Amino acid sequence: MQMANDYDANRDAKADANPMQTGMQNALNPECKTPKTAHPNSKGKSKGITLSRSFIQKGTKPNLNQPDRYTSLEAGTPSDTSPSVDSLDFLKEERRRQDVAARLRASGIPKVFADCEIVHPEVAAWTRCYGPDAVSGLILVGGCGLHKSADAAAALRRCAQFHSVRFAGQQDILADIRSTFDTYETEDDAMARYCSVGVLVLDDIGKGKLKEWAVEMLYRIINARYERHLPTIVTSNYSGAQLRRKFAAAGDETAADAIVSRLAAMCFPITYKGRDGRLDLLKAGA
Repeated sequence: MQMANDYDANRDAKADANPMQTGMQNALNPECKTPKTAHPNSKGKSKGITLSRSFIQKGTKPNLNQPDRYTSLEAGTPSDTSPSVDSLDFLKEERRRQDVAARLRASGIPKVFADCEIVHPEVAAWTRCYGPDAVSGLILVGGCGLHKSADAAAALRRCAQFHSVRFAGQQDILADIRSTFDTYETEDDAMARYCSVGVLVLDDIGKGKLKEWAVEMLYRIINARYERHLPTIVTSNYSGAQLRRKFAAAGDETAADAIVSRLAAMCFPITYKGRDGRLDLLKAGA
């Protein structure tokens, strides 16, 4: 037994003295692998124990019983830098917040309504129930200054959690489509902004004196959204019967009937009553 021990010691001494020979032995015999241990003065290039920067500080001794985090990575064990479930959830939530912020920046919500809160309880109830699979919208009807547009904008901010959104007044939509006559865009390009968006606020429908072309454009937008089950929030100073008369006065009674009929099918009606809040503020400041 003593001779065997002496022989092993001599073999190890020779291997240390001649690393080229050890490497050739390992190549010839894959089962023979000499353990590699990093020297304390090495630069950490060994695949064995690697000393972290804290171990090299003056007066600090390495604790070899506790593996360094770099060694843990080499050994295939989790380290303190592995992404946790909480960190992945945080990144996912942060990405979602960024998506919502981008949708709101592109929504066209007027600054005056950017921070408004919902005042009508039925709009608030609809907003609380709104989810990614919602298909029905709202039609908010009442006089001027009753917070209809502000409620619509506040509801739209909630919808942005799930879908792309856009806020546009009737006159702005018609002007946008009309502007394509003098640009490289086509009429269909402009229409797509209102026909395809996830949720549309169509503000002040029926406002002003409408021509037959305008009624046709409104019909195309409303019909496209009706067929695609895309929620639409409409505000108006006119009831259904009054809207029909406004559209029919443009010369196309069939289109007038079709618009009102589709709005009735796709939107839940909510009526606003009361005094014009803006006029009250004006009187209070007088």
